[in-house]
Amino acid sequence: MVAVLLLSAPRAEAQLAPAQVNCRKSIGKGVRALADTVIKERIQCHKLRMLGTLLPSIDCNDAQSAPMSGKVGVAKAKLASSIQRDCAGLSPADNQYVACPAPCGATMILDYAGVAACFMCVTEAHAGDAITTVYDTPPAPSAPETAACQRYIGQALRKYLTSRMKEQQRCQLAEDRVPTSLDCQTADVKGRVAKARARVDSAIGRCDPGAFSDLNSCGADLIAERMCVKDVAELQADYLFDAVYRPSTLVPTATATVFSTHTATLPPAATPTASATPTETVPPLATETPTQSPSATPTSTTVLQPCNPDSESYSEPPFYRSLAYRWAPIIIHDTASKWNADFIGKINFDNDWRSNNNWDNLPSAGIAPYLYYNVLETSTHWFIHYHTFHPRDWNNAFFGTCGPDPDCHENDTENLLVMVQKDGSTYGRFRVLETMAHGNFYQYALAGDGVGNGTGPDADDIDNDPERGFTLFTDTSVGVNDPRPAIYIESKGHGICEWWDNNGPSCSHPDDQVGTSGNDGVMYYPSEGATPSVPPNPEGGQWYDFKSPYNLISLWDDVWVLRSCLSGATKTFDIPFTYAGVSGNGSPNIGKAMDGDDHADDAATAWWAQTDDDNNLAAGEWTFDPAATVVRQLTFSESVDGTYQFNPFLGIQ
Repeated sequence: MVAVLLLSAPRAEAQLAPAQVNCRKSIGKGVRALADTVIKERIQCHKLRMLGTLLPSIDCNDAQSAPMSGKVGVAKAKLASSIQRDCAGLSPADNQYVACPAPCGATMILDYAGVAACFMCVTEAHAGDAITTVYDTPPAPSAPETAACQRYIGQALRKYLTSRMKEQQRCQLAEDRVPTSLDCQTADVKGRVAKARARVDSAIGRCDPGAFSDLNSCGADLIAERMCVKDVAELQADYLFDAVYRPSTLVPTATATVFSTHTATLPPAATPTASATPTETVPPLATETPTQSPSATPTSTTVLQPCNPDSESYSEPPFYRSLAYRWAPIIIHDTASKWNADFIGKINFDNDWRSNNNWDNLPSAGIAPYLYYNVLETSTHWFIHYHTFHPRDWNNAFFGTCGPDPDCHENDTENLLVMVQKDGSTYGRFRVLETMAHGNFYQYALAGDGVGNGTGPDADDIDNDPERGFTLFTDTSVGVNDPRPAIYIESKGHGICEWWDNNGPSCSHPDDQVGTSGNDGVMYYPSEGATPSVPPNPEGGQWYDFKSPYNLISLWDDVWVLRSCLSGATKTFDIPFTYAGVSGNGSPNIGKAMDGDDHADDAATAWWAQTDDDNNLAAGEWTFDPAATVVRQLTFSESVDGTYQFNPFLGIQ
């Protein structure tokens, strides 16, 4: 276990140079993103072990042997890249980065490459120690109520730790710009930390009272567990705060004991590597079948039935198309060296509906822009999903080429949701933009407009950019006169965020150049009357010099009718799953992924099967039942009806 003694010291009131402020801001965001990823991946490992999917002998607390997905390596690479980019021209000593603290004291700091290696090591160690302290080694396999309780505990730890870090960093950014001697490690100017702390009690309160005696966690009962989780989150968040913003206050000690638990001695956290390149370990699989969510049960052994797409038709209300165009987003899409692989378009861009040849059939000039959409309606709201497609997801982090999974894969599908209240006007009142980037949902809402952070166990926070908030955009130069969301799509991995949130660690590929002279890319805008064409090569230019219109395509008749055409080597989808109330042509099976075989098999999740890394949502819930999903995540000043008037996914037309 990592153990530290923190010395409290007031922050110097000296005005920092803008370059120092930007450097510290970038490091703080990257550290928070890496800590979040480490905790999330360890939680997932423990979950699979408790379900019986992984063998009980797997040590999920050991960074060297736990089966990690590679996302930790990606987060490390992003942290290193942002430090090198945003701290260029500074000396490490300018921000007091002279020696790397425990347990990474052997990491030499001579330049910002050393600073990056230090923060990769320190962050992984302390985020991992948070899980080690709270979880220890849960029993495996576990009873369903025991596994569920452990999930609630893990979610509470992760959300409180990252929420505390986020508020500390917001405060410190303001303090760096205009010093007031405020101690941002403990300050809670807007009360957000207190709210996040209270949500720990609510989340762990869902546990079955008898589950604590079956767990090997740090609290023997509900009260002790709540206290332990909050103490651990605060300890590690505060340590990482000091490591970034006042490193000279850290004094390591080899013998200090921070917590005592009701369990045996905890295993020591493994010393993490400072390398930014992930090492992929394939876990040994147990023979047991894991318990699945009742709403999304994979059925890989079911005999697939033939389907006839022409046997189905959908009568979408004509108004829905104009509604979808009214709220269709402005898209700023960053592009990298293989810019043609970053363009959005149709899944049948090559004039066939076969998905396992899309990598090879990608034209050298790229593809013309189209966006898929579908509208669901209740008595109070419209829910508009927009779906993007790229023929390739590519990274080339493996010595400039596509390396082992998941570095590259054929096909890439991404989503966003716009929620609109029916307020009596023709097109309604904007409420929420929800996007997804690499297994995380991000929600954006207008300030003071009656949309707030959630309060339940599956709650999420509003992710508005801390500097500029969130707003709706127009571009009269291309005829987009009605305010609407603007989104940013990263290059290569194509994660989606709100436009002003594009420099955050969650939605910016290390190769992206947003906000710099190398800010190449394309701006797509909705235009029902235009005929889309392939954009010119944007390399070396600016995104605002490459504006291209896109058209919308209804999901119903173009793609949804193919959801159960799964058998054979020339189909669009693969990997069947089922969802209560949803069926296909002659089959209950729905494709969970696009068929693909280049670099990774079937690695692109079908639009309707997207879920989150926290496993708060089962496959299908976000798309098939968004009305229920948003109220689990956020709070609204108005009532949100959960009964659909139009939802063809569930057979309601």
